[in-house]
Amino acid sequence: MESTATFPFQVLTPASQLAAGEATYAQIPGAGGSFGVLPGHAPLVALLAQGQPLVLTLADGTQQTFTMHGGVAEVTPAGLTVLAETATQA
Repeated sequence: MESTATFPFQVLTPASQLAAGEATYAQIPGAGGSFGVLPGHAPLVALLAQGQPLVLTLADGTQQTFTMHGGVAEVTPAGLTVLAETATQA
């Protein structure tokens, strides 16, 4: 069986860590438009759009969706960190 490439992620607010784990894909609600992140994505920092969904496809194939209310997403060689002003799991 072929192994699927993943990257570590965490979704944080000032109050808590909402989620963390391994993902195969992330659909990020950027303020300038939505964009996707796959393993090996180039480093970037992007502002998040208000009230838009962040969709994570996890290593097991399931999805987690969060409604984002401001903040930033940072992609580095170490993974994806989403720092939201507030966020709720959809």
